[in-house]
Amino acid sequence: MSLQRSTMPRVSEPVFRNHLLASLPAPALGRLRPSLKRVELPFGHVLNEPGSTVKEVVFLEKGIASLLVVLGNGDSIEVALVGAEGVVGIPPLFEVPTSAHRVTVQGTGHGYRLDIPSLRQAMRNDDDLRRLLLQSAYRTTLEMAQNAACNRLHEAEERLARWLLLMDDRHHDGTLQVTHELISLMLGTRRSTVTIASGILARAGLIEHRRGTIRVVNRPGLEAAACECYALMRNAGNNGDGNGKRPPDAPLPANLSSSVPDRDRFRAGRR
Repeated sequence: MSLQRSTMPRVSEPVFRNHLLASLPAPALGRLRPSLKRVELPFGHVLNEPGSTVKEVVFLEKGIASLLVVLGNGDSIEVALVGAEGVVGIPPLFEVPTSAHRVTVQGTGHGYRLDIPSLRQAMRNDDDLRRLLLQSAYRTTLEMAQNAACNRLHEAEERLARWLLLMDDRHHDGTLQVTHELISLMLGTRRSTVTIASGILARAGLIEHRRGTIRVVNRPGLEAAACECYALMRNAGNNGDGNGKRPPDAPLPANLSSSVPDRDRFRAGRR
């Protein structure tokens, strides 16, 4: 008597969109896969608070996480963004149990979480995983350092262009659901400053902004308008060292560089 082959559909293994997981050799990924648990990441969800114990790392598949420094008076400023290119929850990689930052979800999505004991075991067993995790952590620290210089030395419209590009790199569709209030918190500046800066970019034909939404309409021009920090951060995310030069095929829009009254208003009110 012959046995009939089952017609039950096979449950396929998920194909990871997270760049770090997707870069793992098949044997290493196979060992890690049973410990990965899918997690939904709604907008505004707080993954860690300053001083809280980091219980897991999260490999983002879709969405964006923002790392914020929070001061004693409640003010905050964004120091890094993480999307599907990296991992959130890096302190345990360096045997540090607590978070120094508030980590919030800025773009709704999902990912895979890995508890810290499983993470440590996997790092001991897999050189490839350890290398990729440390490279990801290094890129995050590079972005933090570049943000510190950017927030001190560059103009508001340059910083806004840089932030919009980094967000768009992770959203991919050119439309961002963000308010001026949220951007002011991320950039550590006044809401009125964000309004002036976004107006400069809009009049230059680089973005369109409506209540709660900003759409990138001229990406090459926006890259030209951004400070050198964007190219450095982007190239760091691609394992490059970057040179911070503006794209050669994207000259600075004339109507952006000639917005003298708006620039003067900004400089008078900058923090």
